[in-house]
Amino acid sequence: MEEALGSLLIRRERTKSIELTLAGEFWFRTAKNVLQLIEAAEATHASILAN
Repeated sequence: MEEALGSLLIRRERTKSIELTLAGEFWFRTAKNVLQLIEAAEATHASILAN
């Protein structure tokens, strides 16, 4: 994904610790929002089928 975006998303340290960059934080929040939307859509779909 970093290659496709042309941006670092995770800072990797030699101590094996990692930290999200600002871009990484943005994409993490965006992915969480997308997953929440998918879950809501699945619940709505299940509700429609139940009626």
